Amino acid sequence: MSAGRLELTRFVEVTSTNAARLYGLYPRKGAFIPGESDADLVIWYPEGKLAPFQLKNEMLHHNVDYSPYEGKIFKQWPRYTILRGQVVWDRDHDGLLGKPGQGHFLHRGPSTLKGSLSNEPWDIHGF
Repeated sequence: MSAGRLELTRFVEVTSTNAARLYGLYPRKGAFIPGESDADLVIWYPEGKLAPFQLKNEMLHHNVDYSPYEGKIFKQWPRYTILRGQVVWDRDHDGLLGKPGQGHFLHRGPSTLKGSLSNEPWDIHGF
């Protein structure tokens, strides 16, 4: 990754693993463990393969008319998103490939992130 940026393992921890732990979805989400996880993955472009671009709200797939990131310059973007082993996003070929109803609702379990359900203070370095 670029200088001054998170290491890859820390990026995964902050964006996936800790969020899944906080919301009681780990290890089904936030990990890649055979037999336990859903195999949902986001594959990014190799470093330097995507030209910098300015984000516009119409590039996003959401039902709101605002993003705090609109207008910012990005050097990276997901190339593929894989949901339970099937490609549902392919930026280079047709974009959104997922179908309505393809996702599944998951019931939350208890949080397993340290400090999230106790009187312990939050450790910002652990999240």
